[in-house]
Amino acid sequence: MRTKIKLLFKLNDGVDAARLRAPFEAEIARLDASLTAPSEILIGKAATDPELHVIAAGAFDPSAGPFDVMLEIIPPHGSIDKASSLLKGLSDRLAGLVDIGASAALVGAEHVVLPGDGGTLVLIANRRLPHLDHQQFIDYWFGFHANFTRTHTPPEIGFRYRQFHTDVTRTEALCAATGFGGGDFDGAAECYYPDDDAMRSLMAIAEIVDEATEDEVKFVDHERCVTTVFVPSQELAGL
Repeated sequence: MRTKIKLLFKLNDGVDAARLRAPFEAEIARLDASLTAPSEILIGKAATDPELHVIAAGAFDPSAGPFDVMLEIIPPHGSIDKASSLLKGLSDRLAGLVDIGASAALVGAEHVVLPGDGGTLVLIANRRLPHLDHQQFIDYWFGFHANFTRTHTPPEIGFRYRQFHTDVTRTEALCAATGFGGGDFDGAAECYYPDDDAMRSLMAIAEIVDEATEDEVKFVDHERCVTTVFVPSQELAGL
């Protein structure tokens, strides 16, 4: 289990994702200079085909629109709080490039359900139903729904799956430090596929999608979640 920082950005109109490359380099350099070892990073650039985000959303409401860029930071063990504090003022440093209110800053733990990764990452930032508290949401999502995924996914598709469980207290501190508005996600489903076609193939199997949706409506607020198809990379050149 790894604790990590997940930053999800909505770009301002007319801003290309590549303009975040230099600011990201500066942020990572500052982290690496202050922590005991370099942080592991994952970059995500949103797919340019808008249809992909709609297909990936399935039963989730796609009206909010996807995020544009993801920066995931996995600092050295035991350094998560220091790494978060080093991101203080990030919204000021990215002023003019990103929509501060619509961007999200999260801290949480990664739980691997189906190990592996792939060339397409579908990230579903989840919010719980109003009658559940955060821990009830996590208990059901990981305690029951995770096993549903293990037993209902055709192995030949190459689907790989992790759950990111938000740490509420640390996320509140990170939002205060960075200045970003979005911190009320309870977690994020990290769904990896070999490629876009594999994702389309799984989402076209109505029986699986319908059964998954039937279970999700017990704990997920589909209308308040955000689905994004990212092209993942461990290099900033991916932007």
